[in-house]
Amino acid sequence: MTHILAIASIKNLMGDEVLKRFSIIEDELKKNQVKYTEPIYRCLLSAHALCGDTSFIIPLFQRMIDDEIIPTRRCINDAMHFAARFGKSIIQAQILDLMEHYQYKKTTKVYAAMLYCMRVNEEIERAFDTVEEMKKNNINTSVSVYLSLVRSALDLECSYTAYKFMKEARSQSEFNKTHEQICMQILHCAAYTGDVSE
Repeated sequence: MTHILAIASIKNLMGDEVLKRFSIIEDELKKNQVKYTEPIYRCLLSAHALCGDTSFIIPLFQRMIDDEIIPTRRCINDAMHFAARFGKSIIQAQILDLMEHYQYKKTTKVYAAMLYCMRVNEEIERAFDTVEEMKKNNINTSVSVYLSLVRSALDLECSYTAYKFMKEARSQSEFNKTHEQICMQILHCAAYTGDVSE
């Protein structure tokens, strides 16, 4: 536990200093022959996430497998969101393969990470197909996710796609007056470009 606390304490550092401090901790773990656990690997993932080092994600999972440690859903979710921040769709695909190997089903959090990655990569039509897949699998999507996709579609001047996402947002039970105001702005933009038909 003391090692976990020591690892967690480095998270307030910046950039490469995080990895330098973690390297010292790893040396201590090896010196004392402390076996890595899933929480330690998760902290190691967080350290690399703070530095933006996505190249470490898949090798980390391989190390876990070599140590006969099954990645938890939390670890997988963290890795999916880490990859999404930098638009690493190939890494996400590799993580999804790992999930399939361990018979983990895609959850709302996993889909949210996938959609975020698609936004980063401006893959709006693919995002819409993913939302359709979610609906088929009875996976709920929040209004905030839909509206973020609406904004991305509008940024790319895909007003009709934005309109489709807006309709999906309106169908959610959490949809409220604030969301309605945003939708009115979206409708105005889409109507102006002539891409919307009722």
